[in-house]
Amino acid sequence: MIEINFFEKKKKNLIPYLLMGVLLLGIMSISGYFILTSIQLNKQNQTNQSLIQEQSTIIDELQHVHLLANQVDQLANDLNRLIDIKHPTVFLNDNILQQLPVDPATTIVDFNYTIQGDLLLELQLADANAVSSLTRDLLALTYVTTVELEAIDLINEVEADYQVNLTIGIDQIQLSEVAKDDH
Repeated sequence: MIEINFFEKKKKNLIPYLLMGVLLLGIMSISGYFILTSIQLNKQNQTNQSLIQEQSTIIDELQHVHLLANQVDQLANDLNRLIDIKHPTVFLNDNILQQLPVDPATTIVDFNYTIQGDLLLELQLADANAVSSLTRDLLALTYVTTVELEAIDLINEVEADYQVNLTIGIDQIQLSEVAKDDH
């Protein structure tokens, strides 16, 4: 028996299936690429975050060291400024002693500085006239601005000893310059 097929056998078109397969393969490869890139970027982000944490502690320490260095510099500047403007005490003491009358009865009872920069001087002198001479000699010094006689008391009538209290105004800047020039 012979079979005759009057229906034509149609060929199946594979192109849509092939395009669908290529499209699915492309989507899968792009999705894989994005997933791998995302994983890699997340790992890099975690590494960067840990580096930031480590470096932030180092930065905090460096800022603290920098702050301490600034404070040390400020203290050094303040110390230098204080050295520049302080009373040259030894020079002042020697210079004031040179102005006192040369008399064995002349003694210094008290020698103090005030906060205002004045010098309080308490002396015992053998002669009342020595007070005016001492005042004149002190005012002749370039760094002495004023000499005020606070009190004069007769402490020994037999030997005519007087206790004198003087307040001597000192120009600190002028005193520092004179002391520097003297050295």
